[in-house]
Amino acid sequence: MQIGHRVDETGLLLRDGGSFYLRRDVGGRFALDLRRTPVDEVEKRVRLVGTYVGADLKKWPALAAYYQRLMARPAVAKAFAEEMDQRKKRAA
Repeated sequence: MQIGHRVDETGLLLRDGGSFYLRRDVGGRFALDLRRTPVDEVEKRVRLVGTYVGADLKKWPALAAYYQRLMARPAVAKAFAEEMDQRKKRAA
């Protein structure tokens, strides 16, 4: 999923320590950066609507730099875009 992509997902809202994540109905999970703490909704099915902002790589500057270099390569960017298109088709 590309940064800036619109997200409209359903799944189970779970807490892991001080963090929240959505166990997606379609598989996988999203780590969530929430402005409010939805303690009443934990362990319930919820609908998440928002914008994908990517992983928070600020904690790992070397990894963030590597990711930027990797995505700057035309072949990698093309393969990534093709994979995202295929995932959209499968999800539809």
